[in-house]
Amino acid sequence: MDLSKLVCLLFIVFWSNSSFALSYKEVDSLTYFHYQNANYKLVQTIGKEALKENIDFYYLRVRLGLSYYFESNFENAWPHLLKAVDMNPSDKEILKYTYQSLVLTSQNEVANEFLVKYPQTNNEIKPLSKGLNKIEFESGNIFSNNEKEFYGKPLSEIGNYYEGNFFSNMKIIRVYLEGKISPDLSYSLGVNLFETTHLSKFKFSTQDIETYHQNDNYQFNAGVSKLFKSNGKLGYSVAYYRQNFSYPYTISRASSVPPLPVMIRDSIEKTSELSMSLFYSKRMKFIEPIIFLNYGTFDLSDNLQAELGLTYFPLGHDRLYAYSSVSYLNNSINTGFAFNQKIGFGLNQKFALEANFLGGKLGNYMGSAGFITLNTFDPINYSTGLNLSINTPKVSIVPSYRFQMREMEYFTENSPGNFVSHTHNYYSHLFYITLRWKL
Repeated sequence: MDLSKLVCLLFIVFWSNSSFALSYKEVDSLTYFHYQNANYKLVQTIGKEALKENIDFYYLRVRLGLSYYFESNFENAWPHLLKAVDMNPSDKEILKYTYQSLVLTSQNEVANEFLVKYPQTNNEIKPLSKGLNKIEFESGNIFSNNEKEFYGKPLSEIGNYYEGNFFSNMKIIRVYLEGKISPDLSYSLGVNLFETTHLSKFKFSTQDIETYHQNDNYQFNAGVSKLFKSNGKLGYSVAYYRQNFSYPYTISRASSVPPLPVMIRDSIEKTSELSMSLFYSKRMKFIEPIIFLNYGTFDLSDNLQAELGLTYFPLGHDRLYAYSSVSYLNNSINTGFAFNQKIGFGLNQKFALEANFLGGKLGNYMGSAGFITLNTFDPINYSTGLNLSINTPKVSIVPSYRFQMREMEYFTENSPGNFVSHTHNYYSHLFYITLRWKL
């Protein structure tokens, strides 16, 4: 350690153990000296003590913010730089550092609003005050072995009745749009199409059938969110679902005169459902807590979900982030909890990897403010996988994989009049790719 650092440390130790208070002049001269010599830790130590003593001025905030910025600790940098800009927005270089610290901590909406407020920050970047700014297109397929496992095999050797629907494949297409009504007011629109395939097995008396069914399901989403000056964000969204489901059923004519045989027909059940979501989040240093509420009607049942989540940036920038949440789900059939964990790491500016796990009672689980819904067929017990982001300035390509365990049930008559429900767990593999365009 050089002599200047030693003298400063001795001064801080002496001051912190004495009744003397730092003065404005001492703080200004010490932080200036150590900032010029790139002694950033000493700048931060003196600056923190000064703020405790209510000594606060423009150059102190600049030196504190830049001392963290040059250490790549952008989460600690942006609050000081924003405070400096509030005090004096005339320095174009400080405006640029402030904007970059917001971008590097994934605060893109705040960064855009900053550009709108201070357009002199960067003449090469045109801030978006209104209009469309992002388009996503996603396509994928879920594969399982249900069809092979149950095709040609009776569900029960006893009794005159059984029924079950065994999903084998699902194709997914999703389109998502995001834009701005004003610098602090955003909108989101989404369309999801699901094509499901399942094997229906049905036995009544001596009639035993197996049929394949293919159904199209739709989901439409719309949402709006407001960004506040306190870095809080309030959002509301609605979703409409149109689900189709085909299966065989019986029409009994045995009681008619003269008696007619029992008939088996295919039924197409169509349901229209609606859900509403509300969320609030607030960005702070290193963390962004969120509370999410959803109410919807699925499968003729009222569903309520409450979720508490937390996004955090342990290293002070978006190269490493994580999200953890716990959800409470309640409907007329089941009540339970779900846990969600994501960890993302940026390998460099072009490549990023994200690992994720979702587990618990996930029937009709809602995610992303209702834009993702796990209610298309058998509920998931857990899902885990990886996303790889390949990024360019305007386009991102994200191939993804999920390994899922799902739970379904089928029914048998084990003895006359005695009907039993059987639970069956099976595994699915989901492959999909997402394309994102920044406009």
